[in-house]
Amino acid sequence: MTKPARNHSGLRSISAEEFVRRLADRAPHTQHAFLLGAGCSVSSGIPAAGTLVKDHWLPRLRTYRDPAAGDLPAWAKTQISGYDPDNPALAYGPVMQAAFPAVYDKRREVERICVGRDPGFAYCVLAKLIERENPDLNVVLTTNFDDLLADAIYLFTNTRPLVISHAALARFMLADPGKALVAKLHGDYQLEPLNTDIELSELNDLVRERLQRLLQQRGLIVVGYGGNDESVMGALEALPDDALQPGVWWVGRTSPNERVT
Repeated sequence: MTKPARNHSGLRSISAEEFVRRLADRAPHTQHAFLLGAGCSVSSGIPAAGTLVKDHWLPRLRTYRDPAAGDLPAWAKTQISGYDPDNPALAYGPVMQAAFPAVYDKRREVERICVGRDPGFAYCVLAKLIERENPDLNVVLTTNFDDLLADAIYLFTNTRPLVISHAALARFMLADPGKALVAKLHGDYQLEPLNTDIELSELNDLVRERLQRLLQQRGLIVVGYGGNDESVMGALEALPDDALQPGVWWVGRTSPNERVT
């Protein structure tokens, strides 16, 4: 087992096993919300943001604009301001906007990515955690457009979640001890998915207010989220000082970025 280590930012690193034991020790008296990002859906066949940029959208953009161009990373730098080949996920919004400037094409691409995917093992486990009799883990916030978590809950549990798939439903984004809540902060692939930098600049006012209310008395367990969008990060930074009292658990193979830290 790895010895808990504290880095220069004050973050403490623990093993997955220790995390599980500590979380179990808190149940059922301490409530937590999950924040799921694109990394959670990779095992179900949905590429992560960096992979979409590097292996899907930039090649297609080059085909549209300059099919004879050679080195893709070098060409991308001439097309996308500030493009970093070592961290293509940072260019997610600008590259998608460039590759799919029409709303119709953008929605069709998001649908192509999400349709026909089945929830992986980890989604099944998460669904069972959410189904537990005690409502300490029944709030899920996600930036994902897919239906993988909701499908897992439908398939592997006897509960039916309330899925907030659009900002128009934000007034229903409230915790209920008897029902799981899945709030899609960036929308749903079948409705109005938010992708570009302009769309991701800020959450809808009511969504932001509801998110802050949900996190007032809860801890936050972050899985598969990179912290690269302005909307969710801005809402988290604006939380009152007394929010997130149980703390934040950042689950990942690498340390979070500087802004998250």
